[in-house]
Amino acid sequence: MFPFDKVYQKVILYRIAKKQREMIEIGARFGLNDSRTVESSQELDKLITKYQEINHIKSVQQSSPQ
Repeated sequence: MFPFDKVYQKVILYRIAKKQREMIEIGARFGLNDSRTVESSQELDKLITKYQEINHIKSVQQSSPQ
């Protein structure tokens, strides 16, 4: 694992939290079915998927013999 992995992971977590707040605000203002809310939700999904990919790669690297 490279040192930047932890930094990148923290950046992704920050972006996830920020997008969650944004999505909640948009949903409260325009409704849950509004296209802006749906778009924000899809962007959040992409960030969460990216975070999961990072963790999966990290776990595979840690479990494989060196």
